[in-house]
Amino acid sequence: MSAKKSGAQHPAGRGPDPAAVVLLAREVRRLLRFHLAIGLDRYPASEPVKSFLGQHRRGLPGPGHRPGTPARRRRDVKAAAATGGPPLPAGRGLAELRSAVQACTLCGLAGKSRDRIHGVGADTPRLLVVGDWGVRGDGSGELVFGPGEDGMLARMMAAIGLSRDEYHVTNVLKCFPAGPQPPPDAAAACRAWLVREIAILRPRLVCAMGELAARVLTGSRQPLARTHGRLYGCRCAGDRPVQVLPTYHPRLLLRQQELKQVAWQDLQKVARFLARADSRQGRRAEKAAPKR
Repeated sequence: MSAKKSGAQHPAGRGPDPAAVVLLAREVRRLLRFHLAIGLDRYPASEPVKSFLGQHRRGLPGPGHRPGTPARRRRDVKAAAATGGPPLPAGRGLAELRSAVQACTLCGLAGKSRDRIHGVGADTPRLLVVGDWGVRGDGSGELVFGPGEDGMLARMMAAIGLSRDEYHVTNVLKCFPAGPQPPPDAAAACRAWLVREIAILRPRLVCAMGELAARVLTGSRQPLARTHGRLYGCRCAGDRPVQVLPTYHPRLLLRQQELKQVAWQDLQKVARFLARADSRQGRRAEKAAPKR
């Protein structure tokens, strides 16, 4: 927006029009809120901007610095978040994404195992289910929630009328954690891949299962006990607004049977959301159909 258009132009020797400054600030805030709603919370710095800020010298590797050290990985993670993710090979399909994930070195987990956890299911899903992390299976690299968890997930989806070709299942983390909890930088590194995955799959709704998935996808720091069953704007949706509904992970439901009733109520909300989305899409298709 030009200064002339916004009314911020002023005669020499006089300060800017206070009303124009307030209007400009409101427009900037509105733009920032829109960017946050679609998941854009970082801006890439161009070379001129970095030069102006004097960051080009501070960003140079110091003496004795080696690629792959924690300091280098932290910078790579920040760069990935700023640009929406590491560069992918040509094309935006799942095959290209999996190849790029297989070569990822953004966090400490990547150097401990060559195996990666890839999503499975429909390529054009109505629902995307996002868990936290997988456990080792047969070495095939396919997603494994855990012993008994995959079967429970399949029963949960069947209970709301979703067949296997109507949903896709993936995890926040693309590597297997070495211990019971992943390192804190792993989710930040994998967020870039999740953004790309959602952009490729274009689901009508995302169901976040578990505390980590809910936090990454909604941006909320509240416990899952407060956020489950509510609709949020997905913070990993890239350039396409998508809603996310958090609920409990099958891992927890197997340990705490009393939460199954709560999770069932959440799943019914998922089913109602998808039914409304189907209805809206049907009406749009009718309007777009050529009249005879």
